[in-house]
Amino acid sequence: MDKTVVKFDTPPVVEVVCGVQFNQLQEWKSHHYGLFWQTVNEAFPVVEDKAPLLMGLELPLGPATPPKLEFLESFLPRVWFHSEDRCQMIQVQNDRFLFNWRKADNETSYPSFEVVKAQFDQHFSKFDNFVTQAGMALLTPNQYEVTYVNNITKDNGFGELGNDALFTDHSRNEVNGRFLGQTESINLRWTYTLPNDWGRLTAHAQTAFMIEQNNEKIIRFDVTARGWPGDASKSAKEAWFALAHEWITRGFAEMTTPAAHKYWKRTQ
Repeated sequence: MDKTVVKFDTPPVVEVVCGVQFNQLQEWKSHHYGLFWQTVNEAFPVVEDKAPLLMGLELPLGPATPPKLEFLESFLPRVWFHSEDRCQMIQVQNDRFLFNWRKADNETSYPSFEVVKAQFDQHFSKFDNFVTQAGMALLTPNQYEVTYVNNITKDNGFGELGNDALFTDHSRNEVNGRFLGQTESINLRWTYTLPNDWGRLTAHAQTAFMIEQNNEKIIRFDVTARGWPGDASKSAKEAWFALAHEWITRGFAEMTTPAAHKYWKRTQ
């Protein structure tokens, strides 16, 4: 694939997540959250308990399988460790590690994927070392993930373009005598297979409301890559994250319209 660079001066991205899923740590108990927090509490002093994410692997689409009854093997939570300003966050559960960058209210630019990825690597390495020193089994990754969260608001395109002129695959066909008016809300989802069977790119655009902004109506547009390069080597990991970033950024540019790009000041 052509390594075309995509850049915007003011992209609508408000959050970027890098993560790794691994085989469940059977030795992980509730007190390990506290012990790990002691290694990061200076940078991440705020702690919240959340429901755990379900384990899932991006597998090729195929025939439907019959439902089956499953029982939870663990009641352990997912724990969020926040920075004081809530602009960085580590998420930990017994089969997942995630790092979130979040845009501050007064921030005007996204620092770059390279910066966020380096922070993820740094914090995951610390977590990996903690697991080893605690005498648990070695972490065995089985899936990587990257997510970009974009808020398209009245000030960066939604106010002028509305629901029906933001996405190339969902553009209103203006014809004489059209019965349906403008859409009130949208809930769109696209999936694409990554090269080399390395996973899947999923894009999801939906109407949402910003509670902290007097319930302002927006479009939340999430673009996620999840998958696995086939082995756990460092070179394979770096190749997967590079591919994921390329597909997310180029996919975002292809799925959104040139009219929207003007609001985000596309430069490449």
